[in-house]
Amino acid sequence: MRPHLSCIDDPRHEFQAPDGTWLLIDRAIVYDGWLCWRDAIPDEPVLRERLDAAAFAGIESLARQIHITHQLMPNYRSLLQSPFHIKRWWDPDDDDILWREGRCCLARLEGYTAQDFARTIPARNRLQANCLTESWIEFSLPTAAEVKTASSGKALCSASPA
Repeated sequence: MRPHLSCIDDPRHEFQAPDGTWLLIDRAIVYDGWLCWRDAIPDEPVLRERLDAAAFAGIESLARQIHITHQLMPNYRSLLQSPFHIKRWWDPDDDDILWREGRCCLARLEGYTAQDFARTIPARNRLQANCLTESWIEFSLPTAAEVKTASSGKALCSASPA
């Protein structure tokens, strides 16, 4: 199989967006951000083919909200490589709509605790953070219905690591 993009030799380094355009997996999801498509989409080409418009939009929205928060961190401008280590993001086979639509990801950030990052989330940002351990944090963007019914704060981090 030949790649669709002329700048690469290996088709595993590209994927097709729902609108039909071909993108590099090493491309930033959000302009000038550290999160790349390789962080969000599975390695298996068969799963990549299942990327629909809702999941694509969910990944972009979540990445945008994480990026906005990350820009507020003290050493953001001095970074030379991505501090993000993504364990899980878009999963088309998950029963939970947040994972299926790319609106949830599990990450850790080099140099930050989960609570440090969660405390930095701006009040107007829809990003929710669930600190699973001292370093691992689950980010999510709720659906519109969930936003209307939410009664508590965004950061679900406890005072001590889980």
